[in-house]
Amino acid sequence: MRSTFLGNTPSESALDGITQIISGDGRVDFAVSYLQVSGWHAVRHLIRGLDPKCVRILFTDQFDLTHPNALRLALNAGVQVRRYTGFRVYHPKVYLARNRLGVARGAVVGSANLSDSGLQGGVEAAILVTNIGVLRRISRWFTELWNDREGAEEIDHAFVREYQKRWRVAARGRIRQRRLRRPLTPRTRGQADHVEDIEVLDDVCETIGIPIGILSMDQAGNNIRNLSRLLAILHEFPNIEGKPLSELRLLGLIYGSTLNAIGRKAQSCESVESLAHVWCKWVKHQSDESLSLINTKIASFRRAAMLFSRLRSEVRAFFFANMHNPVERNVLMAIELLCSASEAVCELKLEDFRALAPILRNPAKLPRHLREAIQDYRCNKGSRSWTGNDRELLLRAWHKAR
Repeated sequence: MRSTFLGNTPSESALDGITQIISGDGRVDFAVSYLQVSGWHAVRHLIRGLDPKCVRILFTDQFDLTHPNALRLALNAGVQVRRYTGFRVYHPKVYLARNRLGVARGAVVGSANLSDSGLQGGVEAAILVTNIGVLRRISRWFTELWNDREGAEEIDHAFVREYQKRWRVAARGRIRQRRLRRPLTPRTRGQADHVEDIEVLDDVCETIGIPIGILSMDQAGNNIRNLSRLLAILHEFPNIEGKPLSELRLLGLIYGSTLNAIGRKAQSCESVESLAHVWCKWVKHQSDESLSLINTKIASFRRAAMLFSRLRSEVRAFFFANMHNPVERNVLMAIELLCSASEAVCELKLEDFRALAPILRNPAKLPRHLREAIQDYRCNKGSRSWTGNDRELLLRAWHKAR
């Protein structure tokens, strides 16, 4: 195997090079400036067969670019993770593979950080190194960094929790700065994605939670898709069976085969407006953990509704005013979809959502671990219930619920 240039083309990406050098019974060392969730998902299948203790990642929290969820996933997998704590700027992108005896067998060195964009999507440059002499030097270099007691510190979940607070502030700040740098001229049809839009999308998409929250009553299954149908079924209860009964359970309204307290309140409602208020008030006062025990989709609705209420007023006004406008449907779906991300979304202006909407429609632009979920959203529940007024009723009820 000879040294090879990797330019992140369809036939030769940095990820391809890493795949070539990792073996099922060896060890791997990653020295990268930062990690993203998309990068972790890109390499996790490559290291799945390895002993987690044989996987070492040395990263930096300088500039607060590393995503806390990526660190959390790596720690949960049992791999060794250390933070560079030296006084110099830490900027390497080195992926080193060793055999089971610890002898270096190959490395990928270049500009690619541990992110989907770095490993295969963005414009990057790397070399697959096989020269034994060079590999020995790379191995010594990594070992010295890893073992430096003053320059490398092992992290744990307590560190991640504290770091996440800093990351959230930094992510919102990055979005503000990128907006200041963006040209004011609007994008035209067919124009290439602006680099600032893609960078904003990286910060935001990395935080999208799955399942994606739907801001409608479409939380149960195939029968109950809107408030009016739910109200009709509640008024028929207990003379129902099969799917409607199961779906009342998924909406948290029955326990076993009997209406619970919130179910009885919902059954007494005479209008969809009052039903929306009763259900939203109940959801608002539950924890994500308790809702997830009933139906993870209700927990995702709660998080999305909470974030929607904190979006800029111009974005919320646009959402309500254009809910039935098919011309703006892609922008509306982008707003709803990104309500499943972090509070960094609260920094986005309407023009930002317009810029991000076409990128969100293109699976190739999305982090690999989110492609299936976002495609499912667009083709399934995300495309439904726009002809009715469920979204408006629920969001207004959410705002009023105390």
